[in-house]
Amino acid sequence: MNGTNLCEDDCDDNKDINAIKDYMQWLTDVYYDSHTQTPVYGFPTLTIYPVGNIANGEKIYNQKCAFCHADKGQGRYENNRYFRPALWGNDSYNNSAGMNKVYKLAEFIRANMPYGSGGLLTNQEAKDVACFINKHDRPQGNFDASHTDSRNDCQNR
Repeated sequence: MNGTNLCEDDCDDNKDINAIKDYMQWLTDVYYDSHTQTPVYGFPTLTIYPVGNIANGEKIYNQKCAFCHADKGQGRYENNRYFRPALWGNDSYNNSAGMNKVYKLAEFIRANMPYGSGGLLTNQEAKDVACFINKHDRPQGNFDASHTDSRNDCQNR
């Protein structure tokens, strides 16, 4: 989730990078062999972007998320592999990841969580949970704090 670079500067001759690029191209080719439209975004956007409530997000997290992701967001691991990913802390996504944007995380949560029951939460509940999750510390990336977006708005009400 908080990976490291496979190469630093000149990646053209890097075997691992080229294998990933070839695989991604193959996926694209296979998709377009059977589809005529551009692929849709991985999950739908919210119809409204309410201001998130961190305190309510904590309650919802404890009720509907902690079973899989654990009470302190550390995820669930088995045999040194994660079974359910960490949502905050050292093993989670870094602050440059797309999921560090509250509205992106809310969209993902709304469409996919709880696991196997995507769409169960309302827009407000998904935003509240996203605000709660993203208020926690996580690894540092190349985050640009100058970018603001009202869809990320959270309050601790």
